[in-house]
Order: sequence, then C-alpha cells, then structure tokens
Amino acid sequence: MIIHVIQLQESGFTLGRFRHAGRELVPLTAIQHQTGDREELVSKITESLASVTKGETRTILSIPPRLLSLRELQLPITDRAKIRAILPFELAGETAQDDATIVCDAVALAGGGQLAGWAAQGQIADLIATLSEAGAEPEIVTVSCLHWNLLLPPDSAETVAICDSNAVSVCSQGQLLFCRTLNSSSIDNLERTLATLELTRDLQVDRVLLLDPLLLPLAATSERVIELFPLPD
Repeated sequence: MIIHVIQLQESGFTLGRFRHAGRELVPLTAIQHQTGDREELVSKITESLASVTKGETRTILSIPPRLLSLRELQLPITDRAKIRAILPFELAGETAQDDATIVCDAVALAGGGQLAGWAAQGQIADLIATLSEAGAEPEIVTVSCLHWNLLLPPDSAETVAICDSNAVSVCSQGQLLFCRTLNSSSIDNLERTLATLELTRDLQVDRVLLLDPLLLPLAATSERVIELFPLPD
C-alpha cells in the first residue's frame, strides 16, 4: 500500500509518498509546488497525484500549524477515546468566544499530561474539500509539528528543539515535550520561548534543529547550537 501525505502550506503544498511495509513507512518520493490560488493548488495536486498514483493508496492531510490552537492539559486518564470525549468540555472556556464549531484532539506529552489542539471545523472542511476536488480523499487529518519527535532516534538522550517558520517542538527521549505554533512576529522570539521553557521546566535544550534553511541566520545571533536538520540523501 502507498501512503500519500499532503502538507498544505500558505502558498503551495508538499506531497510525500511512502510504502507501507509491515510496521514501517519507507520513503519513496517527494514533490513540492508553489501555487498562487486555490484553482492552481487543485490543479497542481491533481497533476502530481496522476503522475505517481499506482495501486491502492491512502491519503493523510497535514494542515498548516497556524490553524491550530494549543493548550497543555493534565487529565488523569490516558485512554485516547475518553480524552477525546471530554476535550470539548475541557476547552469550553478557551472556545466560548468563538462562533465557529471546533474539532479537537490531544497527544501525550513526555513526563505526563496531554497537548490539546483545536481548529475551526469549517476551515478543516475547506481543506478536505480541496483535496477531494483534486482526487484525494483524506482519511486522517493531522499537523506535522506534533510528530517531529518521530524524526529523532528513540534512544536519544538529548533534549532537542525542532523548528521551522511555522512551529517549534521540543522533544526528549523520542517523545514530544512541548509544541508551539509560530507566526512572522514570534519567530524572532524563538530564543525567548526556549529560555522560558528551560526556566519553567528545569531543563536544558541541547540543540536546535532547523527544518527551514531560511532560519539559519538565527545561528549567528544565538549562543545555542543551531543547525539544519540532517535530512537523508
């Protein structure tokens, strides 16, 4: 089976193809396009899928982090279904002023607790409709920054921050410890964000790995070890 992961961005998309082999996903190809509007986005996704789709496929939609609101919780349960059931009540105070219906979920954090994320249902429905129009029916909706811990070796003893221009995640021993979405004004405050995290959690971020080469100038103004994430050839 082939898994298509389509990450929608502000001005385009990235399509990653993986072969599902046992319990592993084997990377096959990746395609990236910049687009100017929705019509061009649908057209480019359709063309890209037509050029690579063979046999049985499944599609995962990765949404832009900017659509997501995040909040850390300390729920005394670990069952995912039960957490999903009570999340709307836990988040009622956060979303009381929102007119839109929300969709929400949570992931476990290292050391206990959960990170809840929610977004406007209408915005997610629009993205799903875009992919459906391009011939891809997403079965799963997620956001990449909540899974960046899987990029690291599970036995790594380091506490590492992984960052692009949209989000920063801090991972420890292969588990997600912290995540925050970023915008154009807060990316310059990355150092402050990490310093606050270290102070409040009594930890030390050993390295910062960048997924976006455009952020490399941060290395020139920081005392931290900041480097590009070592992607495979």
